[in-house]
Amino acid sequence: MPCSTTGSSNLQQTGPVIEVFISPSAALRKQLEIQGKTSVAPVKKSFLIDTGASSTVMKTGIAKELGLIPKGQIPVHTPSSTNFVCYTYDVDFILPQHAAISNLLVCEAPLEGQDIDGLLGRDILRMGILIYTGYANQFTLAM
Repeated sequence: MPCSTTGSSNLQQTGPVIEVFISPSAALRKQLEIQGKTSVAPVKKSFLIDTGASSTVMKTGIAKELGLIPKGQIPVHTPSSTNFVCYTYDVDFILPQHAAISNLLVCEAPLEGQDIDGLLGRDILRMGILIYTGYANQFTLAM
């Protein structure tokens, strides 16, 4: 199980943020190839590990950047709203240490005023181990 430990000068303020590569799912890339279209290369984004998020969320605009096609819609509940409807997309993720997650259903939502591109939710965390070592300002993610 690949493991990555990350440090921060102030983990309490920044939170556990990791760099991920996100791309259209393999199925969508194949569909685009059949249509004679080229697929966008994976893009590097900053995701906050969020144990309070049941699903992984990407910031509004990333779907367009990747040329994604909506798969459906889901209602999302946040601390400030309920039943906020978000589009869902199939994507592939590459996490630190090259841990790959294919055909992950994520939603797109506004994450205004934050220095992150998304929230890495429990749908991914259920596959691994997260250790948050607050006194040392570091966290470890094993997938």
